[in-house]
Amino acid sequence: MTTVRVDQEKVDEVCGLLVRACLAGEFPYNVAKEPQHRTPAEIKAKQRVYALLMFGVCFYMRGTIQSDFAFKQMLRLYHLHPELFDPEFLSRPEITVEYVFERLRNFIKFRLFEIPALWLDGFRRLEEDWGGNPLNIFDGVKNSAELYRRMVNIDSVSKKKRVPNKLRGFVGVREKIANMLAYFLLEAEMIEPVETSSPFDFHNGRAFICAGAIILEGEGPFRFEDVTGVGSAAVEAYCIRHNVPMKVVSKALWLISTGACKRAPGNKTLGRNKKDRRRGQRHKLDYKPQKRQKKKLWMYAPDWSKPGDVRRHEMTCDRCPLGRAELCKLNVASGFFYEGGYFETQLRSKPLPHLFDKEGLGHYVDKEKKEEIIPPKQKTRYLPVLPGLDIGVKRIKVR
Repeated sequence: MTTVRVDQEKVDEVCGLLVRACLAGEFPYNVAKEPQHRTPAEIKAKQRVYALLMFGVCFYMRGTIQSDFAFKQMLRLYHLHPELFDPEFLSRPEITVEYVFERLRNFIKFRLFEIPALWLDGFRRLEEDWGGNPLNIFDGVKNSAELYRRMVNIDSVSKKKRVPNKLRGFVGVREKIANMLAYFLLEAEMIEPVETSSPFDFHNGRAFICAGAIILEGEGPFRFEDVTGVGSAAVEAYCIRHNVPMKVVSKALWLISTGACKRAPGNKTLGRNKKDRRRGQRHKLDYKPQKRQKKKLWMYAPDWSKPGDVRRHEMTCDRCPLGRAELCKLNVASGFFYEGGYFETQLRSKPLPHLFDKEGLGHYVDKEKKEEIIPPKQKTRYLPVLPGLDIGVKRIKVR
């Protein structure tokens, strides 16, 4: 039996630490950027256009895809096929799923058996219910209950859990996608503040699990859905209780994982086979999802006798706010989530103390202190010829 529970006090501690580091521009927030910052200023200046672009991007934010790549391709798609972001155009009866499929397939080959249908239906509902403008969805929205009432697909919520006057929402949209669209528009300052949670994904879960804020008890597997349910509510509670904007918390949680944890030596998954025989089939519109084949995966145990592992630890965990505060206790590799939709952990280890000296790693030279470590070049001094003596010039080295 498995149990997933939350330590709310530790959630507040983790969020507070990361938010302070994010606002101060500490590592990794000084180097990592959110994917939406790829958007050119001329597009962002047009609020409805930018909102439509973010609405489309959200259909691809379903895990197992690189966010930077998805944004890059969505921008290319917009420049070459702007009509695919026009709700009025897509509402024409002659526009079919096949029309959308033939264009999307040239940009992102990801879940093409379902996303073209979700895309077409979503933009049509946007036109019918919200005047073709995603910003209208947020008119008067103050909290997560109202946001979910408007956006989360009614068919994905059981009748017992439906809020009063539940709207039909958008097919394929759950709480995470609703929060993600809110996050994009809040970050661009296009809508009023909403008291809701961050778009809780694997990266959010990893930040809390590694620090013991979300506790996994039992032998597993620990499903992503179970972690999301308790984690999303805990983040929302933190934002409301401490009056911290959701957009700030979302940035802090997302970038700590993608900018630091992702590269930590202990967060590597072994056993993944990137050669998928069904890859070509999944890029067809009539593909039917099949049950995943179970793979024997395991986590990499860092070898602290290898300079590469030590160096990666120094450049990630040693500089991470959670690592410096001694909060991070577990490695959480992403491969298990991408292959099977669950979390797997192992105890986090550190390099042996004898590998370090007072100045840091023995193999590392600080450029600013390089002149102090390397002695100056030796100079040559010439002695004069003594008068009356038949000797040549002697050269001696000055020490």
